[in-house]
Amino acid sequence: MPNATSIPLLRKSFRRSLRRFERLHRMLLEEEFTTLDESQLPKIFAQVYDILQRTTKRSLTETEQAQALRQVLNYYRHNQHRLRNIYAAEYPVQVVHDDYVVNGKIDVLVHDGATHEVFAFKTNIRQDEDSQLFARYQQQLHFYALALAKNLDAFPLRLSLYWTAEEQRANAHVELAYQRDELQQMEKTLHKTITQMQQGQFTVTSPPERAVCSSCDMRSLCQREQIIQLE
Repeated sequence: MPNATSIPLLRKSFRRSLRRFERLHRMLLEEEFTTLDESQLPKIFAQVYDILQRTTKRSLTETEQAQALRQVLNYYRHNQHRLRNIYAAEYPVQVVHDDYVVNGKIDVLVHDGATHEVFAFKTNIRQDEDSQLFARYQQQLHFYALALAKNLDAFPLRLSLYWTAEEQRANAHVELAYQRDELQQMEKTLHKTITQMQQGQFTVTSPPERAVCSSCDMRSLCQREQIIQLE
């Protein structure tokens, strides 16, 4: 298991490793499951890494590559019997309002014949459930559930986080219990926040934990526009 000092490294360097999981899931959707075995994963990993290296102009050290590949291998070993039920990868969802549209993409949507399960993959180690980062991910999953309930009438849903840096599936997989009224509250909060932003009334009065900012795709904008000052 990565230690505490390795967490920033994982967040910075392994975000793109999610693309490798996406490639694996797409192969399974293309009915390549019967021909896929663990021996092929290093080659798939290398192919995707080569593409990412050329498109992003960034490289990982050999140690970082080995750690990223290990995450992929662990995920496959622990979940290969569940991968047959993948319904979609990078599944687009949206919540539509008269004044705005909020878009998102679900990492993996699984359907076992009875219910849908939403997976959001996180390349860091498992976070405490009382942390701001965990609460942020919980909101993310509630948004996905809200969108699916509106667009697919898919309820009940199972919502899961998968921490790919964890060695054991028991630590990696976290299913979040929720109620329908939590989705209604999510919709109200989302509408209130976007309305405030449209009216120029949205400000950050209290910066979140550093871990939240470190994993946020908008952190560069926040610092450039001085929305949030990081020490």
